[in-house]
Amino acid sequence: MVLIHVGGRLRRIDSSSPTDINPILLDPRHAVTKHLIKNTDAQLHHPRPDRVLAEMRRHYWVLRGRQSIKKYQRACAGCMKWKGKPVVLRMVDLPSARLRLLKPPFFSTGVDCFGPYMVKAGSQSEKRWGIIFKCLTTRSIHLDLLTSLDTDAFLLALRRFIAQRGTPFEVLSDQGTNFRGAD
Repeated sequence: MVLIHVGGRLRRIDSSSPTDINPILLDPRHAVTKHLIKNTDAQLHHPRPDRVLAEMRRHYWVLRGRQSIKKYQRACAGCMKWKGKPVVLRMVDLPSARLRLLKPPFFSTGVDCFGPYMVKAGSQSEKRWGIIFKCLTTRSIHLDLLTSLDTDAFLLALRRFIAQRGTPFEVLSDQGTNFRGAD
């Protein structure tokens, strides 16, 4: 393999390496050149193309170097991460259930079940579920305990909720089978 060196005007400089005076000429499409660009870019932690080119020109002269470095950096995941801009999130308007400001708590209520949890009842352990009623305006919560996830247990919990907090104008849920059965 024959290496071609670029001639320059630095012949009189006191340098430790002949490649500093006459850098090696490289083809931009060659695999070795692409590997050198990749290594230099990674060592410098993915800077701008001019910085990579300046560092490479200490020892190598890549034909159409800026163009080949830009081509590599457009596909480099590390470069994309450093040069990426944060996504601006667009806020969606609040639903009308959240905007009933002059109404009493739990006027608009969301409901969901969670669990199961093992609860000790006497000497036995039994499964129990929780139900959460959430005021959609004030974010207040009301917790209750369910013996099962069927419709009857939900209706009993809803009656206890209404007895303490009053009848809500609307109840929103995730459309679980126990909630649809209560409809």
